[in-house]
Amino acid sequence: MKIAIDFDNTIVDYSELFHKACLLENVTIDKSLSKNEIKIFLKNSNEYEWPKKWIEVQGRCYGELILESGEEGDFLKVFNYFKSQGFEVEIISHKSKKSLCGRFNLRESALKKIKQIGLSEDSIQFFDSFSDKCDYLNRGKFDVVIDDLEEILAESKTINFKILFAHYSKDHFALGSWEMIFDLFNFFKKFNFFPTSMTGLGKSSYILENQDQRYFFKTFINKQRSLRERVSLSLDIRNYANVVFQSDHMLVEEFIEFEKIGHIDQWFCDEYLSFFQKLQERRRDIGFMATHGISNEMSYFANIEGRLIELQGIVSTSLHERVRNIFDQIKVKTSINKKSIPRSLCLPDFFKHNFGRIGNELLIFDYESFGLDDLARTFLNAVHHLGNTLKREEFLMLIDLFDELSIKDQQFWNRVVKFYDLIALEWVLICAKNPENLTKSESLVTIMESNRDQGLDYWSWNKTVVDLINERFSK
Repeated sequence: MKIAIDFDNTIVDYSELFHKACLLENVTIDKSLSKNEIKIFLKNSNEYEWPKKWIEVQGRCYGELILESGEEGDFLKVFNYFKSQGFEVEIISHKSKKSLCGRFNLRESALKKIKQIGLSEDSIQFFDSFSDKCDYLNRGKFDVVIDDLEEILAESKTINFKILFAHYSKDHFALGSWEMIFDLFNFFKKFNFFPTSMTGLGKSSYILENQDQRYFFKTFINKQRSLRERVSLSLDIRNYANVVFQSDHMLVEEFIEFEKIGHIDQWFCDEYLSFFQKLQERRRDIGFMATHGISNEMSYFANIEGRLIELQGIVSTSLHERVRNIFDQIKVKTSINKKSIPRSLCLPDFFKHNFGRIGNELLIFDYESFGLDDLARTFLNAVHHLGNTLKREEFLMLIDLFDELSIKDQQFWNRVVKFYDLIALEWVLICAKNPENLTKSESLVTIMESNRDQGLDYWSWNKTVVDLINERFSK
């Protein structure tokens, strides 16, 4: 097997160097900012020249400071494993000789880093441009390429299996650590398997297959999410889950053919009700909360605060302030009950793509966020999930379904309408985490601002459902 591995941000981790580089380049920043946040800060700053100052900071990191950088996790362990298996491994970079600011010899610095890692200088090849690197990859008869740039993978047209060194991707098989890559190749060896094609099912789930074998892969960057999936397997609540390999970062199942859920109908609601009731029977076995789970009404606001902090410096100051303004106004108009909320075992990520069908049985794929939670949040996520395109009839079905699910919770629908706008705002923030979705986030904020300015009772862009709820239960 012949494997090509990128250098910058794949082998070498520069993330801890940017604060020092800023200090050396006389840039004053908050120490909590990440690399991307520093870039956005400089771009939006009136104090520093853009992009000149960012180029100088990058040059410091990739040149002078590179020997202070870390390696990406278990890279050397994986590299030595590849060599022990007889694989041919090449490190390939399109790093220019000089930094853009002209002050640092980047290739000379990279060679010093290669030696520091414990590899020989001839382990790495440099190319003068992006296109030169891609040409070499396509001519080099490589079986695998590992790179942090989606553009490189997209142009590596002759290579069957491509790994994006990142946590998520909708277009490529993404693994964000060398520990995960080590697990993957252990699986390949154990099952005598090598994929010739990949189909993405979501941002972290995939089908890998060749002519004879087909597997469903799910990857995790968070060990708690992995633990939830494994606990769900131990509870005997999952149909057709034939797991063949698992680790802290990966779950592999034999793939089975299934139908996608095209729309929410009576069959779906009956099956989900049956599943939910079965799930509650195991409540005594579960002591953990769902991801971002709700224990009292203040938890709804705490989740928004956390997401606002997370996005500070990532989104524009303008968007952040607009969301903060809506949030503060929602807090003012919302009376909070500090008592505990009835909690159920929930799968809060209620998204049609997380369900499938085999015959008359409902398949549920996503357990990584399940745990104790307010069932109202599951309903509100179903309404506002940006991937759910539901018709009026489907919303009516969901209202009937959740009315049945929450039959013992007399305050359920009161909480739904109370936190309707808050969950809408949370989905704006979830959307904004992906730079590709910033325009969408801004348009949703604009709708919420418009509804607010018109004096409407509810500001969410999806007012249809709350109107249906009020119409149904006002009777």
